[in-house]
Amino acid sequence: MVQKLKLDELPIKMSDVTVRFSAVNPANENISAGIFTMDTVMHVVDYKGKMLDENGNWINAG
Repeated sequence: MVQKLKLDELPIKMSDVTVRFSAVNPANENISAGIFTMDTVMHVVDYKGKMLDENGNWINAG
């Protein structure tokens, strides 16, 4: 589960993203325990229940 994500800037619309996961050995972080990627769509939703659609318009998220 991704608990926190920090963006350098707010996207201008709903976007396709590739999330890259890398696992390490907790005893030695220099040893790779594997890498995989996941293609998904990033939805940007504000605290008022509005979200950006694929055209960059704010719409009701519900």
